[in-house]
Amino acid sequence: EAKSPTKKLYYFNGTKAEAIRKDNWKLRVTGIDGVQLFNLKNDPGENYNIAKSHPEIVTELYTDLKNFSEKTGGNLIELAD
Repeated sequence: EAKSPTKKLYYFNGTKAEAIRKDNWKLRVTGIDGVQLFNLKNDPGENYNIAKSHPEIVTELYTDLKNFSEKTGGNLIELAD
């Protein structure tokens, strides 16, 4: 079985960073819904936001998305504390 050389995928809309995928996790950041976290193995249709039950994953992925966005000159919605 071939493996992807990419460990993470970053989703941008123009210069706006909107999401990151790592392993089975996908984090979306939007101005309307705030942050959304999905376990794509269990929820491939992205129907169930489980961000509140996995704050450590949200923090890890958001930090990674923010760092990548800053390195590439992108924009990212800041999360409220």
